[in-house]
Amino acid sequence: SLVVGPANSPASAMGPVIDTEAQDRIQAAIESARGRLQVAIEGQYDGPGSFVMPTIYTDVSPDDPIAQSELFGPVLAVIGIGTAFAFFAKP
Repeated sequence: SLVVGPANSPASAMGPVIDTEAQDRIQAAIESARGRLQVAIEGQYDGPGSFVMPTIYTDVSPDDPIAQSELFGPVLAVIGIGTAFAFFAKP
């Protein structure tokens, strides 16, 4: 389990996002991506504060909005490259 709390607390493994507006924006992006992407890891937090639990999506297209957006939150888009040769052959 991941301990959330104040960013300046040594007991906290993860602090809050900057404010509730950022929390709402990040949660909206997570919800939007949930319908079209494979979720590898997803956390839930229902307590007080502007916390967003980590979410990891796999097999994400490089063109997907979740890969193209700067969310400034704990969201990771894992983009497959096929082979190293295919990766380096792209322009």
